[in-house]
Amino acid sequence: MYKLKKFAFFLQILSCLVLTRTFGSIISDVAQNSNGLIALSDLRKYEKVKIKIRKAELDLNFLKNCQTLGVVPKFLSYNLPHSDSHDSYAIRKRLLKGAIRKRTSELSRLRKNLEQADKTLRDGLGSLQYYVVYRAVKSNVEKFTEKTIKTHEKKLQNLTHNFTLPFTSEETIRNMSSYQLSEEETDILKNGLSFGIAPRKLNKTDIYASFEMISRVLTSDLKEDSTQGEVRGHLAHLANNYYHR
Repeated sequence: MYKLKKFAFFLQILSCLVLTRTFGSIISDVAQNSNGLIALSDLRKYEKVKIKIRKAELDLNFLKNCQTLGVVPKFLSYNLPHSDSHDSYAIRKRLLKGAIRKRTSELSRLRKNLEQADKTLRDGLGSLQYYVVYRAVKSNVEKFTEKTIKTHEKKLQNLTHNFTLPFTSEETIRNMSSYQLSEEETDILKNGLSFGIAPRKLNKTDIYASFEMISRVLTSDLKEDSTQGEVRGHLAHLANNYYHR
């Protein structure tokens, strides 16, 4: 146990020393000391794939947040001629779903590329050298993540007029059970316990029947016919808005 703690302390010191140098200097030294088994291009590729994966994850999270909040990113909000606002919004929503599917597919492909790049490094480097590269790349990815999240949060605020969600589920969810939550489940839970999922298809008859029942209850005690008509008119307006929105 003492040796394990001593080794962990040594790695912490090593990490601090590593991160004081530039990334280029670190990977150049590692490549030179790998006896020709690892090229500088292999180390650069590993870093690029890690950053691309993180970017894909953040982009996917941003698109899903847009979907939840009912907004469409600017790159999908180009003009659609001969379409009213309702049709344009429906088309953009479909485009947003397509962008999410495409980014998900890209993320899966990038993760396979990372497995290959990681295997190349593990086979060609010693444990200590691999740890040095891992820590240096991790530091670069964290800097990239912080900058990208700020950019995405600003975009969401502009799209929603300052109404935002927690950017990641880790900010709001702590799983204290043994059940492993899926990405879809955490995406829903981060919206809060009052969040509900809209049905795929609304039954128009049921909706108007419900508003008719409300109308009967509200107007049963009203004595003036003119007041009853006014209440019914307001309820009819609410029913139409509810169904179409």
